[in-house]
Amino acid sequence: MQDSILLSYVSLITTALMILISGLIYYCEKDKGQWIAFEYWVAAFVQITLSVFATNFDPIFMVTSLLIWPWRIRTLRRILENAVVSNLDKSWYMKALFSSYLLMLILYFSGLSFLIYTFPVSLMVFIIILDMLVASRHAGNEEKLALIHLLLQINILIIALHNLDYPFFRHYDLYSKLASSVSLLTNILMAIILPAVVVYNLKTRRQIELEETLKNQSKLSTLGEMTAGIAHEINNPLSVIINRIELLRMQINKKNPPPEEVLKGLDQIEITTKRIIDIIKSLKKLSKTEKEEFFKTVNLKDVIEETLTFCRDRFRLGNIELRIELGEDFFVSCRPVQISQIFLNLLNNSFDAVRSTENAWVEMTTVRVDNMVKVSVKDSGPGIPPEIRKNIMTLFFTTKDVDGTGLGLPLSRKMIEEHGGKLYYDETQSNTTFVVEIPLSVTHH
Repeated sequence: MQDSILLSYVSLITTALMILISGLIYYCEKDKGQWIAFEYWVAAFVQITLSVFATNFDPIFMVTSLLIWPWRIRTLRRILENAVVSNLDKSWYMKALFSSYLLMLILYFSGLSFLIYTFPVSLMVFIIILDMLVASRHAGNEEKLALIHLLLQINILIIALHNLDYPFFRHYDLYSKLASSVSLLTNILMAIILPAVVVYNLKTRRQIELEETLKNQSKLSTLGEMTAGIAHEINNPLSVIINRIELLRMQINKKNPPPEEVLKGLDQIEITTKRIIDIIKSLKKLSKTEKEEFFKTVNLKDVIEETLTFCRDRFRLGNIELRIELGEDFFVSCRPVQISQIFLNLLNNSFDAVRSTENAWVEMTTVRVDNMVKVSVKDSGPGIPPEIRKNIMTLFFTTKDVDGTGLGLPLSRKMIEEHGGKLYYDETQSNTTFVVEIPLSVTHH
């Protein structure tokens, strides 16, 4: 028993040190993950303290450490939630646990042994923790689950298994030593794993925030490049409307204007106004944030046509022939705004690459290859030199002047990969060609 007490004191020292360390880190970083870690170590310290100091007293005092489990379960759940970014709380957890406390009380007053009346609580704690672990496995993407998260789940499973030996703690010295050893082991492992998990999650969140910032910068850059084109797209219809209004006013002033001429003018105004509305709608869609948009099945031809709303006038004013061959309808499951951003970026790049050349043209085609739709954006350029080609997908790499950001291609590739597709430079073509491949919708294969 003395050996087990010594091991328990070592566990106490370990948890006290981790309370101090996690508390200091939280004070400096103010990170949610560090607060969860701090709370976990405080709950563990309280439970171990009660176990150690209740050992030499009446068994009923030893039960007090079992009363800390609602708190410990809460901290373990929050640790797992922070790791897999999902809500693992279930309403039956606390109801079942407090029911086991009631059963423990009934068994105690029935005069049964410590081993029997404490076992229902230990078993229920094990079931709840096991359910949380299973739920966390389903919540996380197993293919991308980090090794550190797997180690965390394994250690929590050991804690749950270790809890089952508590009813034997008082009656068998072997179990007492074993339990104290396992308790120390899980504390040491958690002292190593938990900080690593917190740091990993913090790094992952910051990476996501950085990528989101870069995406927004890329989108703003793309929209900025299209400002002149959009201005012309809107100014031209407005000029048409103003001219038609002036013509109608002149006809009305002459008295008895021909009805067919008035109707023709009104029809032209209506058509032109709808054109402006379509441009504004497309612009609003393109300005959506990623969080506002969900995956949905759309006709890719419609997405491309909306994207071309921002391009046609720019290409016309730049004397660049725009060839669009969309072929048949292809339905894809996607975030339409992201796909539109990708196409817009490729078209902008092609425009910039050939605008100072003669007989310039840009061609966009779609074709089905197996269960994918292949969208090619080709221009009259002679291709990209091999020494530049290897860097074009590198973040911040650009061959443009000061207006280039080096964000468009790498972020476009990341977005299309999130759709299960790919973006690449086609080296088999003599002209500069980029290809986007998107999986066809399962229901429209």
